[in-house]
Amino acid sequence: MTDSDPLAKDSEREVAAVRVQLEAAVPHQAANLQESEHAGRILLECSPDCVQLMDSEGHLQFMNTEGLALWEMDSDSQWRGKSWLSLWPASEASLLSAAVRNAALGQSTRVQAQALTAKGKVKWWDVFVSPVPRDEAEPASWRVVAVSRDVTEQRIAEVARGKLAAIVHTSTDAIVSKDLNGIISSWNEAAERIFGYSEAEAVGQSVLMLLPVGQQQEEASILERIRRGVRVEPYDTRRRRKDGTIVEVSVAISPILDAKGRIVGASKIAREITDRRQMEEALTTADRRKDEFLATLAHELRNPLAPIRMGLEVLKRVDHTSTAGEHTRAMMERQVRQLVRLVDDLLDMSRISRGRLALDPSPVLLSAVLDSALESSRPLIAKSGHELSYQPCSEALTVNADLTRLAQVFVNLLNNAAKYTPPGGRINMSVERRGDEAFVSVRDTGVGIAPDALPHIFDMFTQAKGSSALAQGGLGIGLSLVKRLVELHGGSVEGRSAGEGRGAEFVVRLKLCPASAAVSAT
Repeated sequence: MTDSDPLAKDSEREVAAVRVQLEAAVPHQAANLQESEHAGRILLECSPDCVQLMDSEGHLQFMNTEGLALWEMDSDSQWRGKSWLSLWPASEASLLSAAVRNAALGQSTRVQAQALTAKGKVKWWDVFVSPVPRDEAEPASWRVVAVSRDVTEQRIAEVARGKLAAIVHTSTDAIVSKDLNGIISSWNEAAERIFGYSEAEAVGQSVLMLLPVGQQQEEASILERIRRGVRVEPYDTRRRRKDGTIVEVSVAISPILDAKGRIVGASKIAREITDRRQMEEALTTADRRKDEFLATLAHELRNPLAPIRMGLEVLKRVDHTSTAGEHTRAMMERQVRQLVRLVDDLLDMSRISRGRLALDPSPVLLSAVLDSALESSRPLIAKSGHELSYQPCSEALTVNADLTRLAQVFVNLLNNAAKYTPPGGRINMSVERRGDEAFVSVRDTGVGIAPDALPHIFDMFTQAKGSSALAQGGLGIGLSLVKRLVELHGGSVEGRSAGEGRGAEFVVRLKLCPASAAVSAT
C-alpha cells in the first residue's frame, strides 16, 4: 500500500470513522452507549463500501446495507453469526486469516481477494482489515472491522490492459499512437525493428520523420480526417527508415477516445509488406513472361511448319531427284532440325525443373569438351561471317562432367554469340586456370546487354531487347539452360557487358579434378 493509493486512503478513512464511533461507545453509561452506537451505525450505513464487524473469533456481528447488496444477500440470516472467513473460497482463506491475526496484534492489513457472491457472481474485492478496541478496561477484548470495496470492473480493466500491452509488445506489426498534432506518444518493439528508431528516439517526435519526401501532405490529410471523426480505411503506402531507406507498409488507423468519448489522438498499425510486394511483382513478371513465352513458342513453332508444309506440296509435284526436289528436301531437313532443337530445349528445361535430368559424370579433359562444342558451332559462326579465335590453357585441365551435357553449355554460348553479333563480328573463347578452378570465357562484339537487363539474362524466356532480328529463332531459354546445366556440374556462370552495342562476355567457372584422377577424352 502506498501513500498515493486513493483506494487505500478511502478504506483507512472509513476504518478510522468506525474506530471513532466504536471508541465513543466505550463509556459504561447505557444512554451514552446507545446514542453513540446508533450514530456509528448511521455512519456505516452511509458507506458506499461493504463494512463488516466481527468479534475476536472472526464471527460476523454487523454488515451494512450496502454490504448486503454487494454480496447479493437477501437477508441478515445469510451472514449473521457466521465466520467471516466462510464468505471466501479456500484459496483465499490463508491470506485473509493472516489479516485477522494481524488485527489481533494491532496491525492493519490490506489485501485483494476473489470470492463468489450469494448468487454465484465472481467479484474481486479490495479489503482493508483493522483492529478496533472494544473496552479500554479490557485490552484483550477487541473486534475487527473489514471494509471491502468491489473492484471487479477495475480488475477486469487491468487484465484487459495487461493483455493489450502484451499484444502490443509481442506484435510483429508496428503499433504507434500519436496525438492530434502528430506527436508520437507510444512505440512498440516492432516499430523499432521496422523503422529503426528506438522508443526513446521516437516518442515525443513528429510522425513526419517517417514520411518520405513528397508525402508530407498525406499525414496532414489523415489527421484532419481523424479530427472530424471520419473513418480512415486501411491503405498501402511508403515510410522512411532511420537509415533513409524506404519500406513498403500497409497502414490501419483508428481514433483514440478519452473517457468522455472525445477524439484525442490516433493509433496506427503498420505492417511491412516489402516481401508481399516483391512476391506480387515476381508473380506479375512471371505471368508476363509466360504470356511472352507462349506467344514466342507459337511463333517459333509455326515458322518451321509453314515451309515444311510447302515443301511437302512441292515434293508431290516434282521429281525427288531433281534440283528442285533436292533443294526442297534440304530446306525441310533444316526446318525439322530447328523444330527438334526447340523441342529438345523445352524438354531439357522441363527435366531440370522436375529434377529428372540425369548426368553421367566422369573425369574428362576440358579441352575435349570445348573441341566438341567448337565443332558443333563452327558452321553457324562461319555462315554468319564471324572471326573465331580460341586460346586454350597451356596445361591439361580435367573436370568431372557429363561430356555431352557440358559441351551443350558451350555450344549454346557460342551459338548465342554468333546469333547476337552482326555479320563480320568477332568471337573469342579462352581458358585459364585459377587455383583449383577452370575459367572459360566466351566473348563477342555483338549487340551487348543493357545494364537493367543484365540481372535477368539467365531468367527463363528472356531475350535481349531489340535483338529479335538477330535471334534467328529461339525461345529465350538458352542461357537459362546454360545456367542450370553449369550448376548441375557444381559450377557457376556470369554474364558481363559494357552496355548495348558493346558486346558481351560469359564466364563459366568449373571445379577441377584432383591431379591423380583418371582422364577420358571421349
